Amino acid sequence: MNISGKGKIVVRSDPDVVPFIDIILVLLVIFMVISPLNRKGVDMILPEDSGCGGSPSIILSIKQDKSLNINGKLIPRKELKKTIRDIYSTRLDKTLFLRASTKLKYKDIVDIMDIMQGAGVTIVLYTNHYEE
Repeated sequence: MNISGKGKIVVRSDPDVVPFIDIILVLLVIFMVISPLNRKGVDMILPEDSGCGGSPSIILSIKQDKSLNINGKLIPRKELKKTIRDIYSTRLDKTLFLRASTKLKYKDIVDIMDIMQGAGVTIVLYTNHYEE
């Protein structure tokens, strides 16, 4: 309410925005503190060549042009599922290491991972730090 000098009472309905601004600033600070803690990633174990006569690690590489290599050998995409089934039919360890070009879309990588799951691979360890 505001009383003017002439005895008139003027009613104002202006909202008080100071508490609203305080709440927004507190939320902003909370999100600024929490956001560095929300890092997403996949923990992985890189293959090691031990040379002890065990079964070698299987590494599937996907290049930028979507060509597929298994341990350096070019594999057509149509034969990928059959090739993976043949490799893993006699192995006890069903782990596959997947390397993909950083220029690929994530959808392309997930499609390959689905093929691997359908071929009997139970563990797929993925890294996208692969450049041709």
